[in-house]
Amino acid sequence: LKARLLGLDRLRDYDRIATVATSEESYSWEQSRELVLGAFADFSPALESSAARFFDERWIDVPPRPGKRGGAFCSYAVPSVHPYLMLNFTAKRRDVTTLAHELGHGLHALLAKDRGIFEFHTPLTLCETASVFAEELVFARLLEQTTEPQARLALLAEQLEGSIATV
Repeated sequence: LKARLLGLDRLRDYDRIATVATSEESYSWEQSRELVLGAFADFSPALESSAARFFDERWIDVPPRPGKRGGAFCSYAVPSVHPYLMLNFTAKRRDVTTLAHELGHGLHALLAKDRGIFEFHTPLTLCETASVFAEELVFARLLEQTTEPQARLALLAEQLEGSIATV
């Protein structure tokens, strides 16, 4: 199906992450915050209030700037210090889901702090559970809000590609 959408006879491995979108939606930082917190609140008000602390207490480094490394990550070392998120937010839809993903890691760390230093850190397979779950909450919200068929197709394709990459 993706090969057909891209106008190819056969999909090669390097075509797997090619976008099928014809346009890119844009989200301001405030829209992104509201979307993510709203999706979290629909699942659990406690999840939303914990996530709001990252915004309110400025635990997120948001904009790209000269000298800042690329990508995004969540950093935490010990239970007594809250986690920080590093993003390079450029107002694209993928930045919104990346925000949710990294918040999932941050919330996992924040909520695990009472476990103590020996149980605080998690193996990769476990820590990705919280981040992918947070991303899925936001994806469901985005899909719910997207009504144009081509935009829905692009969103679903992007989600499928992300799932393959995660696995």
